[in-house]
Amino acid sequence: MNMKKLLPLAACAVSLFALPNIQATTILAWDFSEDYTSNPLGAQYVSPDLATGASYNAMRRYFVNLITSIPYNFTTIDWNVTDTFNASNDFIYFSVAPAAGKTLTLTDLVYTITGAGNAPQTGLWGYRVTLDGVAQAWEYQDEFLLNDISSATKQTWDFDDFTITDTDSVLFRFWAYGATSVNGGASSTGGQVRFVGNEAGYNMTLNAVIPESSSTPLGMGGLALLALLFMVKRRKNG
Repeated sequence: MNMKKLLPLAACAVSLFALPNIQATTILAWDFSEDYTSNPLGAQYVSPDLATGASYNAMRRYFVNLITSIPYNFTTIDWNVTDTFNASNDFIYFSVAPAAGKTLTLTDLVYTITGAGNAPQTGLWGYRVTLDGVAQAWEYQDEFLLNDISSATKQTWDFDDFTITDTDSVLFRFWAYGATSVNGGASSTGGQVRFVGNEAGYNMTLNAVIPESSSTPLGMGGLALLALLFMVKRRKNG
């Protein structure tokens, strides 16, 4: 076979095997129907690509309290009932970091949330990345209105994708606040905000793209190229 014909074949082989996996996958997930009372509330699924340890992969509360009488829902009260957003108080939070040697590109957070009629009507997520020990500025979701308790709706925070390595970490926080309640009256500290768990499967998921390791498709592409070039050399010398 002519070498000019083999070289394009080699290039095609490399392209075929080196195509990156750009499909986002779940790396952290909660099923509130399984557990909604623990503090901290550990995730039911933790990807092996995530670091483990006391600081990671569990939902915690800061100056909000848990209601355990509502089954299959992560229900909290004592939220900020003023119109002044306070990033340092009244929130729930969790942190993640890549496992050693791993790189992750985080893509979105999916959850189902409702608010009782007297709960503050505004919801907001934010995250802060720490790169090599240096905390970066907060990135915030657009504010959204909590639904009435009878009309839970799955939400997706499709933030701009960002990449972290095993020397980095990410802190996520959720706030509910506002003097106006879900039903349009005055909000109350007794107003319940619920992350809903009475639906099939995971109720809150953090998703990311995990690059392929050099030992799988990309490495195979290199081997394919070497094999084809070896064939060329043999034909040329034969």
